[in-house]
Amino acid sequence: MTSQDVQEIEKQFAGNELDEPADEAGESIPEKRRPSGPEKRHQWPKKLYFLLATALCMGAAGIGYFSVQEGYYTAEREKLTAKKVAADTKNKLFTLKPFVVPFDKTEKSTYLLLTISFALEDRKLAEEVVKNKARVRGIIYDTLRKNISGTGPVPPLAELKKAVIRQVNTALTAGQIKNLYVVEFLIV
Repeated sequence: MTSQDVQEIEKQFAGNELDEPADEAGESIPEKRRPSGPEKRHQWPKKLYFLLATALCMGAAGIGYFSVQEGYYTAEREKLTAKKVAADTKNKLFTLKPFVVPFDKTEKSTYLLLTISFALEDRKLAEEVVKNKARVRGIIYDTLRKNISGTGPVPPLAELKKAVIRQVNTALTAGQIKNLYVVEFLIV
């Protein structure tokens, strides 16, 4: 190699070029090539669709499982409660959860808190009350709302008891409730 050849080579490369290999067309080869072929080209949308489908299936299965289980356990609890109340001969009281009855317009009191227990003497009556517990609670709540108006004084407890017994007995078919006990009576 002569000095003339070296000078020509130096003229060709001014030092600003990158030291990258070139292919036959004179273009540089990119470091990262795009995937080619139908199987590699559409991989990420397929993965995304697969993940979405899996999440939807798992969510639907979970909702179905828990809704069926909740209904199953509620039905089992109701059956056990009905059997327990019907089989209990020593304690014939059936206590409902407390009722909170708000007063309409009064400055002295805001609501009435009342817990009621029934004396159930018959097994069929006990089963019917347990089976229709929500309906009985609704009847009692409506009766209390009608008899307790926030503008006037609260009626005597004996009147409230008679009104509740009368309304509940109209809804029952297996027997009648004779005694009602007020476990808790609080005006707040």
